[in-house]
Amino acid sequence: MTELNKRSPELQPVTVPAFVVNEYNQLKLENIALKEQLRWRPVSELPEKDQIVIATYLNGYGKRRRVRAVYIRQYEEEAGDDDELCVEYCHEKDEWYLKEGWYELIDNWDYSSAAIVEGVVDYWMPMPTAPEGD
Repeated sequence: MTELNKRSPELQPVTVPAFVVNEYNQLKLENIALKEQLRWRPVSELPEKDQIVIATYLNGYGKRRRVRAVYIRQYEEEAGDDDELCVEYCHEKDEWYLKEGWYELIDNWDYSSAAIVEGVVDYWMPMPTAPEGD
């Protein structure tokens, strides 16, 4: 018998009130949902259309980067006038579209709001909700 067992009293069955069990189960479900939200997903599981996510990839220096991004599917987003480097032509629709792929969302440039991600994105996760308040 260990020293701990010598000092510990015998455990007795306890009746737990229903509201405590319900609260415990609710917290357990919330915990599962939060863990799912914070899970990195492989790119084989693409995000929903227009869903802003955190994407991660290795840059040209072998450093892991995390960026705010969106995935554009083929012929999903029409190209604008300043998108000439990342467009492809759809003959069926006679229209220019952004190339399929991951686009980094940039909010501190005057001349652009998105750019093709420089590396190969391998994982992504949903953006967490912003803090509430002022």
